[in-house]
Amino acid sequence: MLETAAAWAAMKSRFVLAAELWGAAERIRDKTLDRPRPWERAVQKTWLPSIAAALSPDELLVARARGRRLDLTGALDFAVRELRLTDVI
Repeated sequence: MLETAAAWAAMKSRFVLAAELWGAAERIRDKTLDRPRPWERAVQKTWLPSIAAALSPDELLVARARGRRLDLTGALDFAVRELRLTDVI
């Protein structure tokens, strides 16, 4: 779910937000040992590389690290809040 939110942020050209959500998704997957479903793998294959390509290596590293500090509830709240802001702008 968080990778999909990251893809949505990337579609809106909010690549730092996308990288933060990607980092949050990584943390949740690492913690829960959850494996991506086929549709999630498709999102990962299509959008995660575009996020990485849009940012410098340092920007990507820092943004993903910020995302990895969020727990699931915090990450979902962050995604909803920030993506709503994107839709308003």
